[in-house]
Amino acid sequence: MFSSLRVRLPLIFLGGIVLAGLVTTAIAIQLFQSFAHDQTLDQLRNEANGIAQLYSNAVKATFDTSNAQDSRRAPTFARANLELATGDRIYYDGVNPFPGEKSGLRQLNLTTIDWTSGRELTFEFTPPGLHHTYLAVAHPVDFGKNRAIGAIIVAKRKTDVSSSVLALIERLAVGRPAVIDLGAGADALEPAIVSILTRLVVVAGGRASQLQATFSARPLVRALTCATGLVVVGVDADDAALIATRAQLPFLGSVPADAYLARDEFATRAPTMRSIDRLIRSL
Repeated sequence: MFSSLRVRLPLIFLGGIVLAGLVTTAIAIQLFQSFAHDQTLDQLRNEANGIAQLYSNAVKATFDTSNAQDSRRAPTFARANLELATGDRIYYDGVNPFPGEKSGLRQLNLTTIDWTSGRELTFEFTPPGLHHTYLAVAHPVDFGKNRAIGAIIVAKRKTDVSSSVLALIERLAVGRPAVIDLGAGADALEPAIVSILTRLVVVAGGRASQLQATFSARPLVRALTCATGLVVVGVDADDAALIATRAQLPFLGSVPADAYLARDEFATRAPTMRSIDRLIRSL
């Protein structure tokens, strides 16, 4: 549950072990989640920029005095078609870009962003009438000389990002056992990812702050449908068993204090390796 190498290294060793004749795949889920998140934001930025440019050009065209017949008419392209093309939801926050006409855009009135800044903004929100969190990028719609009159907002549901990570895990595992590093914190227990687990291993340390984090995580861990267990690092076996009893989690094993791991070196003592061997057998 902690980011220190000394905590994660014992589990990383599992990635290179032949278990029951099958090669285990070690997957750092937060790395993939971060990559998928960044890729999604890049996609949303590109879409928001392109759609905002379409509407900016349309706004400028409607106020072109040389074409009075089309003045202030909303563009012929429709939001629904743009959403169909991108697979994302499109909103608008700001003043009506086509006075007296319907823009066809879903109107928002967000207090979490300031579209008057004229800057591209990245944020998360729950759209009106929906119940899930969306990643979103707002790009200004301007009326010449960087005068923003609103912002186009392109949003994608966060679970769609998790789904892409889940698909990647399934492709990498290909029917083999996989060790997945979920990272730390309640957000690490993403339902889509947890749903494919056969066992969740909570890794704890012996420090007061680490023990408090373990005790605080207990209600979340108990709510899971998969098997769970506790591994304690940096303490001897008797103390680790006592911690597991206090945490009321099944005890899987312990990894003793190791000066090499304490210095974040890729080396271990013999007792550490024996502990890891016992841990692998318990899994």
